[in-house]
Amino acid sequence: MGHGIELVDQGIVWGDTWHRKEQYKRINRPIEAHEIKELFDYEIKHIPTAVSWGTKPDEMLTYDRYGKVSEEERIKWERVPGVYALGRPDHQIILNKCVSSAYTLLDMNNIVSNLYSQVCQVFTDNPIHFESAGTLYNGAIQFVSLVIDRSTVHGDDSPTLTRYMISNNMRHGGKGIEQTFNTVRVVCDNTRGMAISHALYHDIDGSHYRRTKHYADCNNQVLLNIREMWILKERAQVEKMRMDNLAKAGNMSVNNARLILKKLFPDNIDPETGVAKVSKKGKALGNTKKQEHIIDLWQEGQEGIHENYQDTGYAFFNAITNVLGRENGKFNSSTGVKSDVDYDNIAGARAVIKERALSLIEESMNVDRSVVIDGDTINY
Repeated sequence: MGHGIELVDQGIVWGDTWHRKEQYKRINRPIEAHEIKELFDYEIKHIPTAVSWGTKPDEMLTYDRYGKVSEEERIKWERVPGVYALGRPDHQIILNKCVSSAYTLLDMNNIVSNLYSQVCQVFTDNPIHFESAGTLYNGAIQFVSLVIDRSTVHGDDSPTLTRYMISNNMRHGGKGIEQTFNTVRVVCDNTRGMAISHALYHDIDGSHYRRTKHYADCNNQVLLNIREMWILKERAQVEKMRMDNLAKAGNMSVNNARLILKKLFPDNIDPETGVAKVSKKGKALGNTKKQEHIIDLWQEGQEGIHENYQDTGYAFFNAITNVLGRENGKFNSSTGVKSDVDYDNIAGARAVIKERALSLIEESMNVDRSVVIDGDTINY
């Protein structure tokens, strides 16, 4: 999967982008709704399709006064009933080669207006902003992403950003309209796919991911999903409170930390000696080395976390995620492919390890695994 930004695509991003494509404007402020609408202000039409049955017989040809006939005149075309292509007349580009007459286009500008009125102007206590929007594959994909929660945990200055994205995929074989709750900053097709993967991995009750096909009622269905943003907002609050509870639970013992690491990353045991393997110089190897690395990082202190919180379970959890995030992708000899580290951290094996680590730390420190939001108790 690449960035997907083609010649006629346009986008706007609050902040920088990794790809630095000139079609994507970078600004240092939240994006206005009217700026996004300008990106999606192009016509998409259902274009009738036809098949060629070869060339016409000579007696059916129309010759010009010079006795010649064009190649277009020679070909026998027949209209295919009920089958259309999706195209952009402004650039004469085909976006999807085969859709039915029932295929309904999503009015993204109306969606943006509703996001602004139903979300951005509602949650004024914790402002919600448009962070990025754009088109991909010459306009075959449209997306818009909002930051719906920007919060910090006790003792940590670095913010956690929770996002909501709508992706309108009109490409052949595309997934339709996807609405996601995720933590990925979307600036291209790569990160769009990661945001969807993150949402799918965490989706249990339909509050992280919704998919709508381009049926007749798709516009109404997407708007109904937007009205359920409070569910997503609640999820963001739960995640933030979970980190808060961990930070407030006090300091964690090194012994408990080592026990947790041995469960997460079992020692590489030498079958002959029955003890962890070491190098010729007596240094730890493999998972044992990883355990020591995490302990060292935790005890040395981490940037952004206040001194009084450096020994907490929250700081220990951050040390685990930092080490996992820095590891290189592993090469799969059977497929010849190196794993995508970013994807693995949010939706793959490393994401599973992180969730297990957090649960083990909470259990070890007897952290209350429930939060109260608007008078309702939520267990996690």
